[in-house]
Amino acid sequence: MNRPPALIALLQVIGVVAYVLLFVAGLNYLNAPDGPIFENNPAASMTFMLLAFVTSALVCGSLVLGYPLHLYLSGEKRRAVTVVAWSALWFVIILALFAGWSLMAYQ
Repeated sequence: MNRPPALIALLQVIGVVAYVLLFVAGLNYLNAPDGPIFENNPAASMTFMLLAFVTSALVCGSLVLGYPLHLYLSGEKRRAVTVVAWSALWFVIILALFAGWSLMAYQ
């Protein structure tokens, strides 16, 4: 089944947003009420954050660029670029929605 690029991109972006929300929930869990888990060990804190950053880049890159790379390598270059462009547009739209929601919550 040949799905429209806009739908493919939306599903990819929803996957990234779900990953980010789960990651933030995990960080909130690590920041326990009795103090941050890495409060007394800055080296462990920095190591954790750098590893988390690299892992997040890998996960998000795979979610957003994996299928377009497959399309590109199989000769569907225009469709691959279209999916990436739609992904960028969906990211901007979702960012604007989150920013608007955040601003409304604090008024």
